Parts: sequence; structure tokens; C-alpha cells
Amino acid sequence: MAKTWKKTSIKVASKDANETARNRSFNNVAENADETKIGQFAQIVEKLTGDSVSSTTVTVVDRSEERRVGKE
Repeated sequence: MAKTWKKTSIKVASKDANETARNRSFNNVAENADETKIGQFAQIVEKLTGDSVSSTTVTVVDRSEERRVGKE
């Protein structure tokens, strides 16, 4: 079975100065987003919001394709 990339999303969990937890989701992330790029993105979110990022979760969705050769 072959796998085909379908989509990637990122969840950034953070806390503000009052310790209020926030989860931000970002969809339609590029297929080739690697660990370095995702880490840099989390730092940008931290700078823009002023919140402290506590974790980053990446979800990749693939589609499995079964290929059959020959007659049935």
C-alpha cells in the first residue's frame, strides 16, 4: 500500500502572564514542514502573542492507496 500526504496541522499550546492556557490551531501547513521550521514557527507565535509556548503538536494525515495489478 502506498501512502499519499493529505494534510498537516499544528497545535501550539501556550500560557499567558496570568497562567491562562490557550491552544491555537494552524491548518494547511506545508507537506515539507520539518522540525526546525515548526520550532521557528512556535517562536514566532510566542513573540507575536507574548505568551509562553509550552508544547507544539503536529498532526499529519496520509491516505493509503491499495494498488491491484492483473485481473480479478
